Amino acid sequence: MGWDENATAVIERFLPATYCPEWRPVQNFTYHFSMLIFLAASAVPYTKKYYVLLLKGLYILACIMMLMWGTCYWCTKDIVMWSVLYLGQNVVQFLYVLYSQRTVKLPPDLEELYCEVD
Repeated sequence: MGWDENATAVIERFLPATYCPEWRPVQNFTYHFSMLIFLAASAVPYTKKYYVLLLKGLYILACIMMLMWGTCYWCTKDIVMWSVLYLGQNVVQFLYVLYSQRTVKLPPDLEELYCEVD
């Protein structure tokens, strides 16, 4: 068995194109758009002030697109179930981060006392 035959055997074993006699058609735009949003969310630099809000917001948008794709075009319950679960998790985390980043207003006398102590 020469190098060419050995390489061909490896290619035939590990590349899926050799086992797919007929490829499925390309998915709908909503699937690709959701994947682009996931890609954009993972590319957000963590040095930004609102990094977590932007990240979770993009994840929420991507989950909505994935949910639409799973419901309207792919019609599988597992994709819908996982998308709803992931969407719920990200909405809860988004709301928590939004709540924790709010500004707290103190009455003037307490603010003066806080500034003296700090």
